[in-house]
Amino acid sequence: MPGVDGIELGREIRRQDEKAGIIYLTNSMDYAVEAYRVRAADYLLKPLKEEDLFPTLDRELAERRRECQGAFPLKHTRGITVIYPGRLMYVRAHNRSYRFCLADGSVLESGMRRESFEEVLAPLFREEGFVRCSASALVNLSYVVNLSKDGFVMQDGAKLPVSRGKHNEMKRRLMDYLLHERQ
Repeated sequence: MPGVDGIELGREIRRQDEKAGIIYLTNSMDYAVEAYRVRAADYLLKPLKEEDLFPTLDRELAERRRECQGAFPLKHTRGITVIYPGRLMYVRAHNRSYRFCLADGSVLESGMRRESFEEVLAPLFREEGFVRCSASALVNLSYVVNLSKDGFVMQDGAKLPVSRGKHNEMKRRLMDYLLHERQ
């Protein structure tokens, strides 16, 4: 790619989208370590063989499908949006109103709802990787940056408190999730 550094492009893609599937196709091993640092799905060498490319594409396609599973419609103040659990970072409740914070930086406000927290978020309680860390917050563990004594720190910098008495459970759930995700 004349004039464009593929690794720098990968870094910019990663800044914009933590979950984007980045696959490098090159004739040099020179940047393999750098590709690892931008969390590329694969680093393939030319000449390309089907048996190298197709498993990588299959893995990435399966990941995109997994992100879309469990999608549900959310009625909010600006209309109706389909929520994909894999793209939802966390939900906060306040006075029967809900803020859905998405990985792309957008925030959807539900407005006042008659339904309880459990009723509104029922589809998410069934999803792997989601935990209720307090009476008013549900967290997608794949977007957690840190768990401190004060609570979860999310990728967007938000701090979500963990209820007293739930800290050890949240630590265990986060570790279990991270270990399971790496397998």
